[in-house]
Amino acid sequence: VKITLIGAGDLVQDSEDWQIKDFLEKLSRIKADVKILICGNHDVKKGREVCLQTIYPRSFFYKEEIGGNIILIAISNDHDEAASGNKDYQRYLPEEGLRFLEEEGLRALREGKMLFILVHEKPEGVAKLVDPRSLLFWQRYNLSNVYNSGALKKVLSQFSHVECTENGICIVYVYCHTHTPAHWPDTVIVDHNILYINTSAIRTTDYDRDLSKYKKFRFLARPLMKIFPWNKYSAVRVLFLQYGSDEAILAGRNLTKDRWYNYLYEIKLSVPFERGQD
Repeated sequence: VKITLIGAGDLVQDSEDWQIKDFLEKLSRIKADVKILICGNHDVKKGREVCLQTIYPRSFFYKEEIGGNIILIAISNDHDEAASGNKDYQRYLPEEGLRFLEEEGLRALREGKMLFILVHEKPEGVAKLVDPRSLLFWQRYNLSNVYNSGALKKVLSQFSHVECTENGICIVYVYCHTHTPAHWPDTVIVDHNILYINTSAIRTTDYDRDLSKYKKFRFLARPLMKIFPWNKYSAVRVLFLQYGSDEAILAGRNLTKDRWYNYLYEIKLSVPFERGQD
């Protein structure tokens, strides 16, 4: 069994030194053969150097091979103005990263491989999540997306028409950002032949301490955790792939309660999952 850990960004709250230290200490205790991480809008609040040097010392975009026939392309949020406090630019995908995604993604698909895309936010207009508690809050919402969604969707449109999509899922888009509970509807959908998976959220730092800079409102931290489910539990998605099989299972686990959610997604892959070089 090989375990690949994928972190879709927002690894810390404000890129404070204590948050980074806390996250890296917890990350070191996770037993995984491969760890793939990107920067989200919270991770770039103090600039790209802080994110790269302390969160994941790699390029803001790169590819990783999983097994023998899955190519994962990861793109972090990055913009020169991200550290200025501009929230739009904190959700910006670099143009060179999108060109990399287009070139490497098409190459992988033409070679008959499956393509996994790891980005912090989703494209605008895709996966409009539904709140089952609509009587209490809102019925449908579409939280902030990739700021330059138009450029991203232009690239994705080239992938959705490739031949492999006729045989099953060959393109998977993994994102988070919304802090949506894993059991909510529309957190796993297929749109234009692309499978979108919302990874749910893990809280790695103390919520009270995250709000410490808002001292007047710190007393609200615990009640907020009780009211809003995306702050209440830590949860993960687990994708099970078996060598030689074109069937995959996507499950969800509540880490706070140490139990599995009572749902499973059966996914038909376009090609059987292959064993890579050990």
